[in-house]
Amino acid sequence: MHLVSILIPAYNDEEYIGDSIESALGQTYPECEVIVVDDGSTDDTVSKVRTYDNVRLITQANRGAPAARNRALEAAGGTYIQFLDADDLLHPGKVEAQVKRLDDSPRGTVAVSPTCYFQDGQDPKQGRLSRGSESLNLDDPVQWLINLWMPERGWGMVQTGAWLTPRSVIEDAGPWAEYVNPDDDGEFFTRVLLQSTGVQYVDEGCVYYRQHCGERVSELVSKEAFRGRLRSIDTRRDHLLPKTTDENREDAVFAVARSYWKLAVRALPMYSQIFEKASHRARELGMRSPPESVLPGTRKSRIVRRVCGWRVARYLQHWYRRLTSDAV
Repeated sequence: MHLVSILIPAYNDEEYIGDSIESALGQTYPECEVIVVDDGSTDDTVSKVRTYDNVRLITQANRGAPAARNRALEAAGGTYIQFLDADDLLHPGKVEAQVKRLDDSPRGTVAVSPTCYFQDGQDPKQGRLSRGSESLNLDDPVQWLINLWMPERGWGMVQTGAWLTPRSVIEDAGPWAEYVNPDDDGEFFTRVLLQSTGVQYVDEGCVYYRQHCGERVSELVSKEAFRGRLRSIDTRRDHLLPKTTDENREDAVFAVARSYWKLAVRALPMYSQIFEKASHRARELGMRSPPESVLPGTRKSRIVRRVCGWRVARYLQHWYRRLTSDAV
């Protein structure tokens, strides 16, 4: 029976870490180890973790979640790796169902589960369950990623805890990138999937993804975060496009170029250099202007775009939000 390592990075998560650990320890699959890496917490997170005798705790100075995950990987002994954020939860049968599927699949396959989105303070079981379908079972990871990123075709994103991944695939893909990046999981799992032999969607079980309001909501606001997001899209381009075929290259180029334009539009008017770099890279891929799907979608913004163009609409949207937030 294969060992599964459940790896939890934590930073100031005293309110949630207990529930996260309990969900990891409560897996019906019997061969699990739970490793928590505390990333320099200043609250009682470490004390909470130490109340669990069967959880391995590693502490480090604050370096960010990717560095904490890398440290956990170094300590892990599992054949399969399950990442779990410290404020999220696993369905009790999630790991067992995915291990069973991977054991019956070709070597190098990765597994993905549904995600149940719930608000902080809400019963996780009452959240919104986002299921997939059998169409997510593909032995072509390139096409799987293209489908993921194409509008109205895939999920658009996959929560970190939804995956169960063979350790060997992660070793081939390389560690988590330790720069500031709101899309650190997307960057990492792009590389992981492109080293895999395919994806299996397992409908049994799920990851419960806690959604926060206020300060815990992750927003793409700093220049460093925008730069990190640009590097993440560069990774998609550099790893994905060389592996495309004549049949799927056009869709792959569209998906990557669309990601550049989405970032470029969001960068205006705060970070003009990021806008120039992202839009230039989109144009190099043949997409001369942003597609409608990445532009602000309110009725008023659409009217302004028709009259004044999308850039003016974007500037007006930005300053309207600034004015209304300052008023509050």
